[in-house]
Amino acid sequence: MKTKKSRLGGLLLAMLLGAASLVGITPAQAAPDFTYPGAMSDVNVTFNGKDGGQARVDDEVKVTAKWNVPNGAQAGETFGMTLPKEFSNYGNGEFSVPDKETGETVANCKVTNEPAPTVTCTLTDFVNGKEDVGGELWFLATLDEQSDNNTADFIIDGKTVPVPIPGDGGIGPVGPGHAADDPYKYSARTKHGADVIAWGIQFPNTVAEDGTVTVTDAIVDNTEFERHKANNFDIEVEYRNVAEDGTFVEGEDWAPVDPADFETNIAEGSTNFTVTVKNVPTDKRVQYRILYWTKMDGKAFEGDVFKNTAKVNGKDAEATFTYTAIGGGTGSGKEYTRFSIAKAVEGNGADQVPAGTKYTVKYTAAGEEDTLELEAGEENRVNSKRYKIGTEFKITEVNLPEVDGIEWGDYEITGDGVTKNEDGSFSVTPATNEPAKLTLVNKAEKKVQNGNLSVTKAVTGDGADLVPADTEYNVKYSYELDGEEKSGTLTVKNGETVSLPEDVPAGTKVRLTEEKPADFETEDGKKVIYGEPKFFIGDELCDDILVTVEGDKTKEIKLENPTTVEEPEPEPSEEPTPEPSEEPEPSDEPTPEPSEEPTPEPSEEPTPEPSDEPTPEPSEEPTPEPSEEPTPEPSEEPTPEPSESETPAPEPTETDTPEEPGKKPGLASTGVENVAVGLGVALLLAAGGATLLVVRKRKNG
Repeated sequence: MKTKKSRLGGLLLAMLLGAASLVGITPAQAAPDFTYPGAMSDVNVTFNGKDGGQARVDDEVKVTAKWNVPNGAQAGETFGMTLPKEFSNYGNGEFSVPDKETGETVANCKVTNEPAPTVTCTLTDFVNGKEDVGGELWFLATLDEQSDNNTADFIIDGKTVPVPIPGDGGIGPVGPGHAADDPYKYSARTKHGADVIAWGIQFPNTVAEDGTVTVTDAIVDNTEFERHKANNFDIEVEYRNVAEDGTFVEGEDWAPVDPADFETNIAEGSTNFTVTVKNVPTDKRVQYRILYWTKMDGKAFEGDVFKNTAKVNGKDAEATFTYTAIGGGTGSGKEYTRFSIAKAVEGNGADQVPAGTKYTVKYTAAGEEDTLELEAGEENRVNSKRYKIGTEFKITEVNLPEVDGIEWGDYEITGDGVTKNEDGSFSVTPATNEPAKLTLVNKAEKKVQNGNLSVTKAVTGDGADLVPADTEYNVKYSYELDGEEKSGTLTVKNGETVSLPEDVPAGTKVRLTEEKPADFETEDGKKVIYGEPKFFIGDELCDDILVTVEGDKTKEIKLENPTTVEEPEPEPSEEPTPEPSEEPEPSDEPTPEPSEEPTPEPSEEPTPEPSDEPTPEPSEEPTPEPSEEPTPEPSEEPTPEPSESETPAPEPTETDTPEEPGKKPGLASTGVENVAVGLGVALLLAAGGATLLVVRKRKNG
């Protein structure tokens, strides 16, 4: 039997169809130029479709790894790693890594064999503006070379990373395999394209009739299975010798059948074809296979099923192909956002705020709270933490610094999308991953220092002690504030201090006035006379009391009211001083007053004998002591001699009895009462001198 390699003899099926060995080159010979060469980690290799035993050439393996690119990565940038020289790509080596939530492609990857087996992933615009971009990936590969090592070397970021080979150790040669006793059909992915399916029909030479085997194949294209059609590749027919024990002869591989020994009948775009193999030997065991490809009608998705049926000399053989990815994984990226904030100070006191003054803002986001410290003039240097786009930031300024002479006004936060809340805070919700640029504006106003004044009342002079303690004095004040005249009255008592009802700005000029208080008279007739009020600032007497208020101070004013006392002049009482009676009556009959002429001789009538009754004693009331004024001397006229008859001493009348010592008369306390008493006594003594002499004589006798 003649053999000849067809035009497509070099295009072999991946794995199941046996890939041609590559010329081995070390990773050091071809170092890929990745944007992020260190993005991959945690590499692992497992069998794909094999339960155990030693790994062999043509075995499928599954490679898994984690990956992560730095924040700020952009579409078109790459990451990847170099595979061990013993590995080869599976199929066309292309796969994508989708976002696990949206399905959007995060990266497109491809496993290539030249110049060295390498996996390269290219980021899509999914990553633009996202952070924490990363995930996991996996892909299938074929073991393409024997090895005595138990590990295979991956190259990541220029460093060799040995990874264990699955199985019992090393990579053994391809097993001899067993020839099929009956016709069967199979399918596999191919390197010709992601939408191309490889089909194979394998049968022993024992099914030949008269040295001929006719194979009829039909592509199933209906609603139950996905549509596909014959591809524009030639059909290949290959054979392989089989040993007596049914295994393939060791050291031999599949070889193409000479085109002269088979015929094909296939029309372009057809869904079926016929292959007739001729000159089939009968003197040895030979295994044949027919290879061809179909093209998927449209894009295939994971799980799509394609079917193909065949008859080999009337014996049925069919197969299906389920589309599965040769690689994949998951990727994700978080769209974060934040705000940056600058500080500005405005107002007439801005230049008085020291450079380097620190300001603090507090913000809350996603249930967390944090603070930022910033200075004026730093632009937008200070940034918040990052949160997912759509997070609201609530910002408040806290703990404003104290600056001498400065009074802070209300603050404001400005920037795109900023709103002010009812509690005075501000909110912003950035819509992109670009930081929201905010400005915190403070108004620094020169502090208006306030002050006051106090007025302390002092009543001085001789009359100070005579002024009732509850006497109130009215001090008027007036000043101008913001163009408006303010005035009022302060009420103060002696010894008390009063102030303006409210503080006023420093520099305010306050005029104080007090009308001279009205004079008054005490109960005992003394007159208290007020002098003109005197205002003192410290020890200085002020004529024009216009006080300038000082900041953060109370200016002390002393208001003095000097007094003098005017003693009352004695005035006669309203009732005249009573004259002594003409004839004092010591007895029931009044004693006649002595005339100015000498006392006449006693009458011829005898003096009546004194009554048997004893002379009445004076009343129990004590005889009043003479007044402080000296008792007037008796007149120069000679005292008349008493008559020979003894005249009984007249009884003093009750009206003549002087009042008790110390008891004030009804007249005003002017001292006149003493004079009246003295005059009365003198008159009585003068008028009744003879009688008094008689009394004295009787007493002496």
